[in-house]
Amino acid sequence: MVQQTSIPVTEQHEVDENETVNEKLRLVPHDDEDQGCWGTRHTLVLLGFLGFANVYAMRVNLSVTIVAMVNQSAIPHINQTAVDICPETPGESQSGIVKDGEFAWDEYKQGIILGSFFWGYVLTQIPGGRLAELFGGRKLLGYGILSTSIFTLLTPFAARASDTLLIFCRVLMGLGEGVTFPAMYAMLAEWAPPWERSKMAAFVFTGAQFGTVITLPLSGILCEHGFDGGWPTVFYVFGTLGIVWFAVWMPLTADSPSRHLKISKEEKDYICSSLKDSIKRKSAPVPWRCMFRSKACWAVGAANVGHAWGFYTLLTELPSYMDNILHFNMKQVNTDPRWALIGAGFIGCDTVAAVILLTLAVGLSGASYSAFQVNFVEIAPPYAGTLFGITNAVANLCGFMAPYAVGVLVKGNQTLGQWRLVFLIAAGVYFVSNTIFLMFGSSKVQPWAECEDLGPF
Repeated sequence: MVQQTSIPVTEQHEVDENETVNEKLRLVPHDDEDQGCWGTRHTLVLLGFLGFANVYAMRVNLSVTIVAMVNQSAIPHINQTAVDICPETPGESQSGIVKDGEFAWDEYKQGIILGSFFWGYVLTQIPGGRLAELFGGRKLLGYGILSTSIFTLLTPFAARASDTLLIFCRVLMGLGEGVTFPAMYAMLAEWAPPWERSKMAAFVFTGAQFGTVITLPLSGILCEHGFDGGWPTVFYVFGTLGIVWFAVWMPLTADSPSRHLKISKEEKDYICSSLKDSIKRKSAPVPWRCMFRSKACWAVGAANVGHAWGFYTLLTELPSYMDNILHFNMKQVNTDPRWALIGAGFIGCDTVAAVILLTLAVGLSGASYSAFQVNFVEIAPPYAGTLFGITNAVANLCGFMAPYAVGVLVKGNQTLGQWRLVFLIAAGVYFVSNTIFLMFGSSKVQPWAECEDLGPF
């Protein structure tokens, strides 16, 4: 008779713990694992970077071209003293862009036109996120950028036809672009191993910064030297680049490693094994009640809202401020500021200080792409697209509220004092939202995101 040996409870507990530790260690990448220097996921990240660079180029180009499109001499202005505005350098056109444009839009109308993009943008955030989670983000992201590119190409024709048609065109651009970020978050949840998540997301979304950085000076150059009046060239160039990107994106990417036809077996197993729990919960219903009661969700939402207000204030209005107040050469505006807003309002007419502050702002703002921008995937991997869609829909209300507010504040009265108020408001929103995120934010997966049987309510 074979005698069975029983394992004491304490020893059995130690065995279970060791198995758990070994399983976790198995999922952590080791230096001796041959993953290759370049994998399919790296191609996806690179194309994502280039895609979002062009997404933001198409979003910000009107902010620069509007300086060349508007006939400033045809707009009524309140009398301004020399103290309220910066003097132009004698004998030199500081903007580098012709100011007798085709359109007599005052500051209020400009705010409406610049903000109209976000009327469509907010509508597709939530459905875009959930559709990407359920059916994949590849086609959603691809066709979103393609549609935005087509309407970018049509923008000059719409503007010359009527103001209403231009606004309608911008709304349609927003509808197409609104699905891009939620779709990419859903794809990162499928492609990014936990230990690579921050790096992959940061690189992809830094494309937005890169796109803004190159668009500001390049648009200024195209406005001055382009064809068909100068400013339409900006839309033709970036619209065409978007179509070229789409032609490369579709055949080289897939919704997940398991659907990619050319990925190596080693890389597919490497990614899928690290994400197996998240993939299993992909089709689970969204736990709406738990999500809306989560402090971590509200915290990252607050960070997104604050970021959007300050970012879109400067994204849409900075070229006008630097042209009309500082009389700055728009071809030299090569940064994307977010922070240092208080300083920007009090530097007066010192363009050197402006460049220093805006350069500093770029470095400080870069941290957000490995912080709250990644937080959606960290706290709720299966629902990252939906969570981002919800918070970004609310945040991008600022996309048309901020330009509208600026238009109201500076309408017919573009002075240093009025613009100082604009920057102070943006800095205050940044401060409050960032404080909320620091107090209540989390980088851990939330318990409700790991359960399959919670139900929607």
